Formats: sequence, C-alpha cells, structure tokens
Amino acid sequence: TYMVKDINPGLGDNSNSIFMSAQYFAEMNDVLYFAADGGGNNIELWRSDGTEAGTYLVKDLALGGSSVPEFITAIENNIYFRCKNDDGESELWKSDGTEAGTILLKQMWVTATEYQNMFIAYDGFIYFRGGVGDPYDQELWRTDGTPAGTELFMNINEDDGDGSDPKQFFILNDKLFFVADNGDDDFIFISDGTVAGTQKLLDENGDDVITGNYAFLPSENKIYFSATNADFDDGLW
Repeated sequence: TYMVKDINPGLGDNSNSIFMSAQYFAEMNDVLYFAADGGGNNIELWRSDGTEAGTYLVKDLALGGSSVPEFITAIENNIYFRCKNDDGESELWKSDGTEAGTILLKQMWVTATEYQNMFIAYDGFIYFRGGVGDPYDQELWRTDGTPAGTELFMNINEDDGDGSDPKQFFILNDKLFFVADNGDDDFIFISDGTVAGTQKLLDENGDDVITGNYAFLPSENKIYFSATNADFDDGLW
C-alpha cells in the first residue's frame, strides 16, 4: 500500500474526506476517475491508471473555482457526472477521459437520493433525474450523449415546482423500471422508452402498488419488494 501521487504537494491534502465516498469515483477501461484538489481549493476531474505518470487532471471545468465533479458514473466508454461552473451553477457533463472529449451536455440541476444508479443506459439513451430553472422540480430526463439530444423525457408530476424525483433505476426483462412521485405518492413506473409506454406498475387487479420506501431485491428475471395496495395488503411482492 503506497501513495500513487501527491496531487497537492505541500502541507495541504488533495481533498478532504467527503471526496473519498463512492459518488466521487468511477472506473472505466482500467482507469480510475475521481474528484481531487490539485491545489488552491481547485477540485476538478482527475484520472489515474495506478501510476504516478498516469495520474493527471482531465480538464479544469470551472476556471478560477472548483467544479466538484460528483455522481461520476461509467457507462460504456464515457463517464457522466454533475459539476458546477464558474458561477456555481449545476451542469451535466460527459467525458471519454480526454480533455477534448470532455463536453458540457446541458446547464441544469442534476441530483440523486441514491447515487448507485444515478444514470442508467436503456435503449440508446442515458436516463437520469434532473431539471432546469427550479432545483426542486426534478423530472425524468434522458440524453443520447449530445447537447442537442439532452432533453426532458416525461413530466410525471405536473405540479409547478414539485417534481416527481425519479430514482432507483434498473432494467428488468428489457424494460426500464424506476420509482417516482406523480403528486399522489411514490409508485413503481415501467417504460419501454416511449412516453405512451411509460406507466405505473399495477397489481393483478389493476390497482396501484404503493409505498414510500421501496427496497428492491433483484433475482435473475424478477424483483422482490415491500409494498401495499389499495386494500392495504402489506407484505412482500
């Protein structure tokens, strides 16, 4: 066990302990991507192949400040992450690990309650929770990896300033599953990648399956979870 590189030489640390958590790290193609302070409180996106020479800054995303890349997620040959610009505004970026291939997708709010699956790939798009304008109005967005192709997919909760906060994304039997609040409660939604094909998951009687705290246990082709329905049938579903 040894130091790979002193990123911030001198008495200062390269970053404080908050940047040692999983949302600030991702591995892609045998390279580790992470947030670190290279000096002067300048927390930016770094990469390392495990050698000193191969540990270096990818790109300074907020000149004169700290972009603090977080929710770093590797999907195929790119990483997706949220960071801040010079004015402290939230932005969505993607990177192939090179400076030239690190591009801004959209200035927008991107948040997560469960980092582990903040971004998920499904049918040619990356789905995530985000919004523009009001930081509390978070809805289901998707991107094809281009600025023009980063757009709102579905406004599930149409109440102004009160988003559906989609979360806990996963794929099951070639469908996208996630939890969202439509304004009444948290429900499991299922999608085939079209707005018309994005609906609440119902029980065998066509009733809502409701819970405010889903905990999923996946198996090979099923999921198990705790929930209730209109008849208050609490239990394992």
